[in-house]
This record gives sequence, C-alpha cells and structure tokens, in this order.
Amino acid sequence: MKKISILFIFAIVASVTAYASDLSQKALNMRTQLKSYINSLGYNPSIDEDGDIVFDYEDSFYYVHFQDYKDAVAVSLVKSFHNDTGKSNAAIDRLCYDLMSDFVMVKVYPTTTYKTIRVEVEALYSTSAQVKEFFEDNLLIVSIVADDLLDRI
Repeated sequence: MKKISILFIFAIVASVTAYASDLSQKALNMRTQLKSYINSLGYNPSIDEDGDIVFDYEDSFYYVHFQDYKDAVAVSLVKSFHNDTGKSNAAIDRLCYDLMSDFVMVKVYPTTTYKTIRVEVEALYSTSAQVKEFFEDNLLIVSIVADDLLDRI
C-alpha cells in the first residue's frame, strides 16, 4: 500500500512539473511577478495543481491562466460558476451569447458538460508590466459580467 501511495505522489509531482515545464521562462516569470502583485493587492494568491494563479476576490475564487503564444503570453482571468439552474443547454447557450454581445471583450461559455459556466477575459501580453497595468480593470470587467450572469440566471 505504501508503494502505491508513493507512486501516486510521484505521479502528481511529475504532472505538475510537466505542466510547469510547458510554459516558457517568460510565462513563468510573468506568473511569478503577477502572483506577487496580486498578493500586494491583498487577494492571497496561490498556484494550483494546473499551474494557474488562484485568488479570492469579493468572496469568490478567480483564476489566472498562462499559455505561451508565439512571442507573447496569453493571460486569461477567469471566474467559474456551477450551473445547477436546470436550464436547458440551448437556454445556457443563449444566455452566454447575449452576455458576450453585451460585453464584447469577454468570453462567456459553458464547459462541454454544461455543469460549469466560465466568464473570462483573455489578452496577449509581452511584459509583466502590461499584465499588471490591466489586471485591476480586467478583474472589474470579469466581476461585473459574472454579477450580470448571476442576475440573468
């Protein structure tokens, strides 16, 4: 039993390490600097098992995801909701489409199982300073759209 537990722990560590190695040094530096910045704002960030920054803002969890894209880094600020409304998939699709029509810069979409709806702002950045410059605005946008989503559901 101990061998299985140890192998399981190694598998988890290997998967997290493999994910982190998928990001360029530029993306890893951005993540480190943004985590420090979010901490300076008082939102108590941490790195989750996927390598995303997770933090608490206004009693909700938000995620910041990093992905390399050519010479830049795609940075997504995300808030997810459990969809326990009982609405049909078509109704959820309409709601998401309406919200994206109202808030052009924001993606609002259900996951493939429709159990979760995501509100996301994504942009390409070349430097950590750019990410920090737009972070609070992007956080406000995601928060406003998330509140509107809850009102419409």
